[in-house]
Amino acid sequence: MATIPFLAFSFEGFICNLIHKGIEYRFATYNGSKIVVNERSDNKVHLKFLNNEYSLEIRGEVADTKKLLAPKMGSMNKTIKEGLSGKVEVLLKDKSDQTIFESTSYKCGMELVETLLPK
Repeated sequence: MATIPFLAFSFEGFICNLIHKGIEYRFATYNGSKIVVNERSDNKVHLKFLNNEYSLEIRGEVADTKKLLAPKMGSMNKTIKEGLSGKVEVLLKDKSDQTIFESTSYKCGMELVETLLPK
């Protein structure tokens, strides 16, 4: 999710891709996809991306984070949380609710950043 500059204005948008067995499943603002935030906290996130054909759920959790400085408006005055002890679950389904891809990994790095996503 980001503020995207375009010509003389800007808008809030996102792009999320999953490639499985050589097929790209793209969820993006420009193709009419939607994002639903089911949970967001200091160490967890549960997002659901929806388009006309598919739904993609991503659940992430990180056990141990460290605070890092990051740039904001040209200065290093923003704090982000980053951790390498993450877990991520991914579930891709078609519109008939058939599972196309499902996976869990305990080898996941996560960066928790102030965001445009609603709480």
